[in-house]
Amino acid sequence: MDQGTRPSCEYSMRSRLQRGEFVMALRRPLRFTAALFASALALVSCGSNSSLRADHWPSVEIGNAAGAPVQSDSVLTRGKPAVIAVWAVWCRPCREELPRLAQLASDNPAVTVAAVNLGDEADAVAKYTTSLRLAVTVYIDTQGRLTEALGISSVPATVFIDAAGSVIDVHLGALSADDLAAGVKSLLAT
Repeated sequence: MDQGTRPSCEYSMRSRLQRGEFVMALRRPLRFTAALFASALALVSCGSNSSLRADHWPSVEIGNAAGAPVQSDSVLTRGKPAVIAVWAVWCRPCREELPRLAQLASDNPAVTVAAVNLGDEADAVAKYTTSLRLAVTVYIDTQGRLTEALGISSVPATVFIDAAGSVIDVHLGALSADDLAAGVKSLLAT
């Protein structure tokens, strides 16, 4: 075969890169690995009650919705019990639970309700919460400091905190509206 009619390896690879074939071929194993990890995480976290408990709500640096640093104790309102949802934009059960959380906030003004995102960028969080029309205060735990202090390793997770700031329960997995209401009723009774 004539050298002039046969494409060189460099040209062939460059044309593949330009067409995106090479990049797509590299993404396939990555997509599979990500899907496998997400499935395993969902199986581990969904519907299980957690025995993870911290004595008191930790005070660590997290970010507000814009990503500016704040202390996690600013999430709580002194003298009010709180329900805090820990979530991520890639979490499907979170997408179902967050609107329930907003409804819980609307129905229970005596309870502080907030959502703490685990690890996503502020822009992604803003787009996500806007698409859900989420009407609760949102924080971002980009470094995983809060979730590490609480012992939370998967999402969704819901933290129930009494008026004194003590962590009463940490639930791993999505909660139904009835489960959230029961948790709030228990908080208000303490």
